[in-house]
Amino acid sequence: MKLDQVKKNFWKKVLYENKEYQLKECVLWFDSQNKKFRYSLILIDQSQNSTIRVDIEQVEEMEGK
Repeated sequence: MKLDQVKKNFWKKVLYENKEYQLKECVLWFDSQNKKFRYSLILIDQSQNSTIRVDIEQVEEMEGK
């Protein structure tokens, strides 16, 4: 997913590793090893009643949802 797609997908279903999650938050953080800012997303796994934090590049927008 690209940063410009995040806002329109808040609280909607997205795909991560071919599984559906709900997009909850977008986090900007500093990667001290690579010396650059990065984005990650907080996703809700409703089947496990938990959240996960993943790189923004690993999440896909669901078509038509």
